[in-house]
Order: sequence, then C-alpha cells, then structure tokens
Amino acid sequence: MPNEPDHAKEKRPPHRERHNAQDDHEGAAHRPEEFDPKNPQKVGAKKQ
Repeated sequence: MPNEPDHAKEKRPPHRERHNAQDDHEGAAHRPEEFDPKNPQKVGAKKQ
C-alpha cells in the first residue's frame, strides 16, 4: 500500500491575521531625523 500523505490543509498552521499584507513587525518606527547625523549630505548642510 502506498504512503498516503495528509491533506495540505492539515499540514499548514492556521492563518495569522495580517494588516498590511506583511507580517507584524516588533518595535517602533524610526523617525527620519534619527539618521541625520549619519547622513553626510545632511551633516554638511547643517554646518553651512
């Protein structure tokens, strides 16, 4: 007798709720100002 695999629906975990068609991310969003000291164009503009 051949091997009888389970149905695909039985193999998969239940679906998680997705808000933006992407998985939920942990942590807070970054503000663009946080990266200004690391950006050479922004650093040069502040000195002038």
